[in-house]
Amino acid sequence: MKKFFVILLLIGTVIVYAEGIKDYISSFKENNVDYLLNELSREEQLMEYENARITADSTIALIKSEIMHLDKTGYYLNTQKDLYKRFLNYLFNLDVTARDLNIKKLNYENAKYNYEKSQKLYNKNLISKIELLNAEYQLKNAKYIYDTINEKYNNIIDEFKKFCGISQINLNNIVVNEDKITKKHFDIKSLMNNDIDLKRQMLNYEILEEEFNATKDILSGFELKKKEIEFKKGQYNLLKVKNLKEKQINDLINRFNSLLNEIRINKLQQEYIKLQLKNAEMKLKNGLIEKTQYNQLKIDYLSTLNQITLKYNEVVSVYIDLISLEGSDFESCIEEIISLN
Repeated sequence: MKKFFVILLLIGTVIVYAEGIKDYISSFKENNVDYLLNELSREEQLMEYENARITADSTIALIKSEIMHLDKTGYYLNTQKDLYKRFLNYLFNLDVTARDLNIKKLNYENAKYNYEKSQKLYNKNLISKIELLNAEYQLKNAKYIYDTINEKYNNIIDEFKKFCGISQINLNNIVVNEDKITKKHFDIKSLMNNDIDLKRQMLNYEILEEEFNATKDILSGFELKKKEIEFKKGQYNLLKVKNLKEKQINDLINRFNSLLNEIRINKLQQEYIKLQLKNAEMKLKNGLIEKTQYNQLKIDYLSTLNQITLKYNEVVSVYIDLISLEGSDFESCIEEIISLN
């Protein structure tokens, strides 16, 4: 399967793309305050966990220390995952917004052409004043929209610089290595075995089992029945969590595959519009179509590329959710599937 190259068509100030994904990840890890705080909290939590294990005076106390460790590990990993997702969202948004900026410029060019054409027709009494005013409105509105998107693009650049703690950026085209993504096999059972919520529930069940086994021979009547009910409820709750987790993971995998199929369909549309654009370019040179018609095809092509880019953003997000269940390292996995050319 071919790699997908995001084509950036920047208007106005051109930003030269040169840095690699590793450079930006390194800057983000070294400078992002939320990331640094999360790492310090993790270091502190591991120290507390080790101390709790050493000082545990019973099997139940040891299991409780494991549960607390899982709780804090889950928080740490979710925070880390969210930060990496935000990092990638900035990169994808820069691509989409840069392309959207080009779309709005083409719309402005068309509106300007139509206005100038309307002026000539009005001067020849071929259209009404209302039609001329409408053309002028379309022109001013197109310019306003273009300026708004340009401001949005600059804001995303500023936000990304702050997020990574850098003074300037030299981004380049995002390349999503689809081969790496599609060849990755996710096994539901393996993912379930690594799920922190499920592990926590299993440990809670172990505590109930320990308490039940320790007291069933010395309790009787009401108290024994109560313990038996608690133990049985624990079994059912564990089964409920297992079924829920299996469904959640299965839904993630299905969503992942569905998005990849949607991208393949969008790519067929992209190839079709690309051929139309090539034919339109020849017709434009021969004076068979107006520049506005050619520009509209360029807009359609860029819009399709944006749809693909947004879908890739979703795919990568779901992919990160899956590798987090797998226990894989976010940084190395991202470097495997994302590069900057």
